[in-house]
Amino acid sequence: MRQLKKWMLAAILICGTSVFMACSSNEDNPAPQPDINLAEKIVGKWMVAELNGEACPTNLKTVVTFDSPTKAYGSLSDFYSKSWNDEVEADVKINGNKILITAKEDDNTTHVLDVTVSSITDTDMVLSSDWTVLVDGKEVYQEAYEEERWERVKNDYESAFYGLWEGKVTRDLGDETNDELHRWECMAAGTYAFYDKVGDKWVEAPHYLADYFVDGTLLCTRWQDTKDSEELREWWEIESIKDDVVKATALRVREDGSTYTASFQMTRVQPETIDYSDKANWLAFPEITKDVDAIYIYSTSYVESSFDDGASNYVPIDNPEMIMFANGEYETNATLFEESCNVFAPYYRQAGMRYANEIAKKTGNIDTALAGLSYTDIKASLDYYFENCNNGRPFIIAGHSQGSAMVRYVLKNYFSEHLDYYQRMVAAYPIGFAITKDDLEAYPHLKFATGESDTGVIISYNTEGPKNVEENARNVAVLPGAISINPLNWKLDETYASASENKGSLVQNKETGAREFVDLGVDAQINLARGVIVTNTTAPVTEGKEFFGPASFHENDYSFFYKNLQENVAKRIAAYKNNN
Repeated sequence: MRQLKKWMLAAILICGTSVFMACSSNEDNPAPQPDINLAEKIVGKWMVAELNGEACPTNLKTVVTFDSPTKAYGSLSDFYSKSWNDEVEADVKINGNKILITAKEDDNTTHVLDVTVSSITDTDMVLSSDWTVLVDGKEVYQEAYEEERWERVKNDYESAFYGLWEGKVTRDLGDETNDELHRWECMAAGTYAFYDKVGDKWVEAPHYLADYFVDGTLLCTRWQDTKDSEELREWWEIESIKDDVVKATALRVREDGSTYTASFQMTRVQPETIDYSDKANWLAFPEITKDVDAIYIYSTSYVESSFDDGASNYVPIDNPEMIMFANGEYETNATLFEESCNVFAPYYRQAGMRYANEIAKKTGNIDTALAGLSYTDIKASLDYYFENCNNGRPFIIAGHSQGSAMVRYVLKNYFSEHLDYYQRMVAAYPIGFAITKDDLEAYPHLKFATGESDTGVIISYNTEGPKNVEENARNVAVLPGAISINPLNWKLDETYASASENKGSLVQNKETGAREFVDLGVDAQINLARGVIVTNTTAPVTEGKEFFGPASFHENDYSFFYKNLQENVAKRIAAYKNNN
């Protein structure tokens, strides 16, 4: 994955390296042939396998993802032109067996690929192509391939590749390696850190540039040690990621034009586990005084320092910023469960705001961030709790924001494997992160609440002001197909609940620091199209509009409806006891 000296290739034309981006159709190309149902069959992810009947070297491979018959995304790394494109958007036009793919590299450069497809199946596509590059409207490069074969990509290892890996570096002109182990930490943002072992410690090697991308099975890396040093690159095809081992190969070209296949293998570095028998690793570990428990998972508390240069994706559990904000949140949110429950709250190595936001932008949610260290810790804390603390009591699981995203992840994954525990769940309150219709369809054991006292159900909503809805603003906590229940009237439709139905919002007295219950004029109405709760209160909105939109009340999801939620917890517990 990392070369030890300058990459040397045979003198190969750079045509084909930007296969997904190209130019206007060649006048000599044949007219469109009868429709071969290309628009329907083309959708999916494809990668170049052969050029003019020869196996395509890995460094010339391109991945093209047709999201629809009119939109595609392409990924490539070209050593010669220094192109580096990770899922660059392109427009697609299909006419019979002809495809025209157009993309703008920058304000001056346009690529268009004119493709004629001779055959397409579920696994292969055979085509010819003309590629042209225009700069400021003038043709600067044109190349054609008489025959290419593309293969449909069945696996996409992008998310599976995130994390810390250990292996041996490769050399460029053969598959030899040295005997020293090295580590690569691959971040969702498309950067990686490279570590050498010095004595018994792992030390990050300084780099001016260290980027990678995975699209389908294609893995590309580039790096520079300093600003003035040469940029180096490598290309791999991932054969598999299984049992925490990634195996990859690359067809490479020697200086004499001959080819060879290099291989590479890395093993995922498993994180050290947190000892949850140590009460110091719990934000809250109560004396047992109630016959129902609550498990609370706090929201993103690793915020400002997560944007520092060199900041880690996940925060240690002794990080002062995280501890301070997590404890503050416990007071405003989790205390509402204390009236009815013994509240447990584990510290965990959560994803920082920067990393979580990068994941959300790239994938549409933060599941990939949760699946790393965060879930490792939460799973360990739940295992300890159920095996040593629960003693068969019914329980509630709740959270906020990232904590609610984790509750959602736990509901789908942990409880799928522990249905015996799940049967004792009074309710789940993943408030401040969306539960979607797709979640419920994919995991039949999950049920969303339909009223104020049903049990074994999920209670979720996100609180916004009208402007977020009007502008359809980006909110990292709101997903397509989101479902909300109104915490004032416990309805699922758009029935309006006035502020008079709000039994008390929690605020902190700025002078005394004491918690007080006040009337903030918080009403609530579901917007079904967006799947959120809309309130008309004049209370200050949540900061961070780049994450939550201009009129979000994200940090008030609990406090606005504190008394109503507290009462609802008691009602659901009573209903559970009556039925069990």
